Amino acid sequence: MQMQWKSISRRLLIASVGLLLPLAAHQASAATINGTLSVTATVQSYFTVAFSGTDVTPNATGNSGGTTATAAVAFGNINAAGTGLASGVTLVSANTTLGSCSTSCFEVATPLTITVTAYNATSTSYTITAALTAADATNGWAIGSTPATALTTTPGTVSNGGTFTDGTPESVNVYLAVPVTAQAGAAPSATIDLVFTAE
Repeated sequence: MQMQWKSISRRLLIASVGLLLPLAAHQASAATINGTLSVTATVQSYFTVAFSGTDVTPNATGNSGGTTATAAVAFGNINAAGTGLASGVTLVSANTTLGSCSTSCFEVATPLTITVTAYNATSTSYTITAALTAADATNGWAIGSTPATALTTTPGTVSNGGTFTDGTPESVNVYLAVPVTAQAGAAPSATIDLVFTAE
């Protein structure tokens, strides 16, 4: 009985080695190949612009990736006596000739805060140009301060009395001049295109 067990064990060992040898031979003959992958990227500058203010309704924050920042400025009810003006709106002058408002006009203003933030850029400041999308032969429009830039359909440079700085809320005013002869119910409106350029 003992001899028979030894014989079976020897046969199993021989069979196991017989199975392992072809496997080892197969692994040793596997082909290999080397490869390399070049990975590159280019960092681009990125800018965002946002509007805010007492009489400003933010709609979207624009960015240099293609989104336009849009907001609405509402002067509310205005008149030459400056009574009943919305919070933030001020009567600037009861007799002005701003822009195309060349007759006797009253002028109101409201503040606008602009914040431009730069990413991955060496720029620390920017310039602004502004223009009306459509001419207004009746009312006058302007934006900026010291002095304000009267708006036409030709882009003009907006001033704030210094430099517009990246990442800093910058204050300007939006101005509207309306003829004193305008009848109640008149509703002046305009769209201003602004272009922000990094310096």
